[in-house]
Amino acid sequence: MKIFPLHVEFFFAGWLFKNAISVYTTDTRHTAPVQFSPQLFNFGTSGVTPEQAEGGGFSGFRIHHELNKQDVFDELIVFQGASYFRALGRGHIYGLSARGLAIDTGLPAQKEEFPVFEKFWIERPLTNSTSITVHALLNSPSVTGAYSFDIVPGEDTIVRVNATIFMRRAVKLLGLAPLTSMFWFGENSHRSDGDFRPEVHDSDGLLIADGTGEWIWTPLDNPQNLSSQSFLAKHIRGFGLLQRDRNFGRYEDLEALYHRRPSAWVEPDGDWGEGEVRLVEIPTRNEFEDNIVAFWVPKNPPKPGEPFSFSYTLRWTSREPKIFPGGYCVMTRIGRVPGEPLERKIILNFEGGELNSLDADSGLEVLFTAGEGASIFHQAAEKIPYTGQWRAAARIRFDGSGRPVTLRAFLRRGADILTETWTHTLQP
Repeated sequence: MKIFPLHVEFFFAGWLFKNAISVYTTDTRHTAPVQFSPQLFNFGTSGVTPEQAEGGGFSGFRIHHELNKQDVFDELIVFQGASYFRALGRGHIYGLSARGLAIDTGLPAQKEEFPVFEKFWIERPLTNSTSITVHALLNSPSVTGAYSFDIVPGEDTIVRVNATIFMRRAVKLLGLAPLTSMFWFGENSHRSDGDFRPEVHDSDGLLIADGTGEWIWTPLDNPQNLSSQSFLAKHIRGFGLLQRDRNFGRYEDLEALYHRRPSAWVEPDGDWGEGEVRLVEIPTRNEFEDNIVAFWVPKNPPKPGEPFSFSYTLRWTSREPKIFPGGYCVMTRIGRVPGEPLERKIILNFEGGELNSLDADSGLEVLFTAGEGASIFHQAAEKIPYTGQWRAAARIRFDGSGRPVTLRAFLRRGADILTETWTHTLQP
């Protein structure tokens, strides 16, 4: 018999995270508070003495586990700041975060509300357990709720989330299973002046699996102005912010190691009905601020005073979702046409699924479409002989109205659609 190996370390409240939380340990027999003491901390060269720290508190905690090597306790998951938490699979370093709930996120002229996990209960694992469970109390002026996180470490670390919330009052926008990430620049955007790295981001795209069987991929961007996109869906099967570029050469960063940042994939338990995935992109001038948020917005939000329960599985991974059967977009490049200010070239590379076994004469074609504000006047698909990938290319022309245009594209052979649907909103 083996006890689940773990260490728990606490963060001192101060600097960025000033609000103190309460932490308890619990098992089948009793629950006990974790008492704060300055003697639990090493303040190093900070200039803070244990005497000065008296009366302080915890701002959060992290759980260590033998994630990558036996007898070596690496970080597995951390809870700190509002309702934020983030986890690691094997070989990962920290990147994007998850949240308990999003309220009024990305609304113009509307202040966002940040619910807070005020109290935590950490269960002592049972003998031969393969997971650890953490419970949390969520609170804010508009909502309260009880959360449970069942954490299963591995190559993919799985966090099963069960929640029941009570709205104290109606809000304009309620987001479930929110993910928060950073995108400064990448292959589909202009490189920051003076930076030697080709790309800088924790995530490079949003993937959605809707109830119709369609998969939708939209590459992330660092817009000039606040951008909010909605993807309507029924009976959604999953969504997530992915880091698809796993090649060190795409980043050339020996410190940040962006190629090792995890993707986060949300799979609802049961039917979440009708609603939308909302993607919010906020302008940023550096890599130190999260500027990307994605979450599910139910069509029928909970009414004040009534319990609202939901659950989902959150996977921290380096791989594509296992339920995805087809080809996927691995590169997006958008370029200007010399002498044609209203034209753009769109270059997409796809791989995976049935694409890998098709030869250049297989009859594969691309279908590009454009919303109001632009037209497609050239499109073609061909196999790249040097990589085995398939390239889809298009040339578009804006109508001069200045309106942003939504583009869509996928590869097909006859009536069979072989890839996800790439989509992107392009500014003239």
